[in-house]
Amino acid sequence: MLLAQEPNALMNFLRLIPDFIWPLIAVIIGGMLAWIPLSWQLIHDSKERERERQMSLRRDVYLFAAKKIGQLLVLCLRVNDDCHSERSEESRS
Repeated sequence: MLLAQEPNALMNFLRLIPDFIWPLIAVIIGGMLAWIPLSWQLIHDSKERERERQMSLRRDVYLFAAKKIGQLLVLCLRVNDDCHSERSEESRS
């Protein structure tokens, strides 16, 4: 609205700001601009940690399952060996 009334209104307003305020404004703007990539990095790191946590859980579950499958195979082989040894003893008698 002010710009429509007077084209130099913005320049006049900026001239009213004391000189010692401009470095403060520059620091604030610089801090905000530095915060943007930092926030992106923090979001990325958070996603990476979540992914690593999921992969760790999967690894633990898969290792546990592989261990149990191995134990089951050993048990099946023992039962199979027991059956064969009983048959061979029956055939000898």
